[in-house]
Amino acid sequence: MQIITFVISLLAFIMSSILFVTKIYDRFMTPIIEITDIYPAGDIFYIKISVLNRSSSPIAVTHVLLQNHEATSYPHMMLKSGEHKVFGDPIPSNIPQKSIIQFLIAIPIDTQELEELLKKEKFILNVTTSMGKQHVITEIDKKLRTLDQLVKEQIQ
Repeated sequence: MQIITFVISLLAFIMSSILFVTKIYDRFMTPIIEITDIYPAGDIFYIKISVLNRSSSPIAVTHVLLQNHEATSYPHMMLKSGEHKVFGDPIPSNIPQKSIIQFLIAIPIDTQELEELLKKEKFILNVTTSMGKQHVITEIDKKLRTLDQLVKEQIQ
């Protein structure tokens, strides 16, 4: 009888230890950040990023930096087409636990610098979240879109 009690207690201890480690691991999973589209327009560089929060806690995107240019911290009206208006998202922004959100961020950049950036094959976007900083590298030519394409996406 004592052996059965000991085995049951041992199994309960092992199961609770596995659950504890899984909860800790799940809570601190880093988000996955990906650049989905790039929309250059005059002296503003619009970037659509997708953030997957795999953690069991909400996180916040607190800062986005392209070279030495910061994303705007207010909702930025990108364009107005008839009745439709397209707004960029403000930074910081919150992401609930276990969810994915797309942000359309606006980064003011000098026209000359923007042209030089678009001539490169890749660029690095530094994204700071409440879980730490990540460097997102993307190939420009595969992600480049026009503002007209963005309006069509937003209308649908």
